[in-house]
Amino acid sequence: SFVLAQPPSTLQRLLAYLISISVISGIILSFFLRFPTHINSSGELEPVTLPHVLLSPGRHMVKSRAVDPGQAVDKGALLFELLSKNSGTGPLHISAPIKGVVYALSGSLVPGNTVTRGEELARIFHSSDPLGCILQAPSRDREFLYKGLDVDIEIDGYTREKHGISKGKVQSIFYRAQSPGYVFVRVELKDPYLQKENLRTPLYPGLPVKARIQGPEKSLFELLFSVSNPNSPERDKARG
Repeated sequence: SFVLAQPPSTLQRLLAYLISISVISGIILSFFLRFPTHINSSGELEPVTLPHVLLSPGRHMVKSRAVDPGQAVDKGALLFELLSKNSGTGPLHISAPIKGVVYALSGSLVPGNTVTRGEELARIFHSSDPLGCILQAPSRDREFLYKGLDVDIEIDGYTREKHGISKGKVQSIFYRAQSPGYVFVRVELKDPYLQKENLRTPLYPGLPVKARIQGPEKSLFELLFSVSNPNSPERDKARG
């Protein structure tokens, strides 16, 4: 025998209608609601302009070192003393040629060690010069990257809660043949220091960076289906 199906009740029809409306509304909203994107990366601070490089004037023995990496110095401040192999002469004083921050000190600058002519001893970054960094990100994130994006910069060992952050902007995006699968982002800092209310912590080249690149807003549809932004390399080629 056959059993005739019961027609759906009013409540069932109402529930089916509400579900259909919710699904359709969700699909429509996915085209219009936009969500912020961000990319976490890391790198190292570096000078945007050429730093002052201090070279050894000859073969000398290190007598003393008066500075540490990251130390601020005034112009003319003593950095280290070298002794000539000719014992008849006094120590050679190497002084700071500019006011700035000393970094990239040679590992040879230990009392008793010998440095050779032309050997790089240290670099000095002028505190008013701009700082930058090069960040590395997976190639799949290229569609979210373009010039002008804001970047939040933190420094390893300096907490955001106590020292704050530094702000930067993306200057360019490029690839390196020796690093397939990655894209590189050149960032320039707005100021060479971390800022937390009235506290400023000076920065200098060589410090390790943790960065958050503030990407463009994307709709849910774009995020799910990876719709490229108009600044992607493919779009740039198409514009010719």
